[in-house]
Amino acid sequence: MDDWTSPPDEQLTCYICGESLTTSRSSIDHFRPAHTLGSARRERSDFRTICAACNSTPNGAEQQFVAYLGALLKKHSDYSEIALDGVITGSRYRADLLASRKVKRRQKKLIIECKGFSEFTPQRVRATLDQLRRYAAASEDAQLVLAYPGVMDEATLKQFNEMQVEVWDALDIFESFEEQIVSTPDTFFQQRLLEIRDRTSREQRLIIRLRNCPEGLDHWADYQKIVGTVLTHLFCGPLADPQVEHSDATKTNRRDFIFPNYAEGGFWRYLRDRYAADYIVVDAKNHATQIKKESVNQIANYLKEAGVGKLGIVVCRYGPSKGANVTVREKWLLDGKLIIFVANEDLERMLLAKAAQGDPTRILTDIIQRFRLSI
Repeated sequence: MDDWTSPPDEQLTCYICGESLTTSRSSIDHFRPAHTLGSARRERSDFRTICAACNSTPNGAEQQFVAYLGALLKKHSDYSEIALDGVITGSRYRADLLASRKVKRRQKKLIIECKGFSEFTPQRVRATLDQLRRYAAASEDAQLVLAYPGVMDEATLKQFNEMQVEVWDALDIFESFEEQIVSTPDTFFQQRLLEIRDRTSREQRLIIRLRNCPEGLDHWADYQKIVGTVLTHLFCGPLADPQVEHSDATKTNRRDFIFPNYAEGGFWRYLRDRYAADYIVVDAKNHATQIKKESVNQIANYLKEAGVGKLGIVVCRYGPSKGANVTVREKWLLDGKLIIFVANEDLERMLLAKAAQGDPTRILTDIIQRFRLSI
């Protein structure tokens, strides 16, 4: 740490907590490691101001978190081009981490801002939002990510989501990088993240991820991934692991998940015998409104008795519209295709049932029963 005298009329804030620095002399922290600067002239952009309280925290905690998250990214097959302290293209800003993430067959650039603290005060929220706004203006085609080793409340999460910032709190990091965390030693953050596994059940963590996923088409891939994880956790055992984004021979019909149904008894065997459900076809729709009839027609086109069978599930946030309900009834009455809607609240009920060592298929049984009795 060094001392730096600011101009009298300049208002400084701590880059960690966002608190105003009222004295003219403030501690500073090297934004770029001092040993990398050599004998070159040190620019003001090489430093960040820091308050006395944050200056007294264990030295290098945030840098350690950046390094550890970078190591997790490098071990994960979905991420590539990992760069620590990388320059954001076309700007003078440096991000804690730059990366590319594989989404289907495309690569999405990520700008990852890391915080070493575990609590977001209002001051910290404002300071971080201001920082991310500058990054957003400098790189419009990249996805902004905020990563930190705490658990974010819903009100704070909403503020970041409104700015299209993807938040990776400790629960998200653990769920996305569990395998990498277990195999990557760290003197502090590995243990902190592993403790989450001991304090919360997997079902609770999945519920939190489901609730924290932003709604809308911009986040369809995130929602699809979470839905796939939830359904695999709930039902794979009786069902085989799903095929993801499988197309039929014409390539015109593609569904999010196809779960092979080889169950020898119980609920899934009944579905196979009664509804020709040799495969369970699932579409995940992250719509901010109720599902329209077009989504029903899409999944219905994929259902064929000689193919995957005649049962489909639409997983969505808010259930079907009136038009979608009418279309579902028509598909059943005219074509014998059973299409049911599973809302987020149904997924939560199933996860809670599994957490209590109950039977989550009873929720599906109830959904099918209500539909059949409505005919």
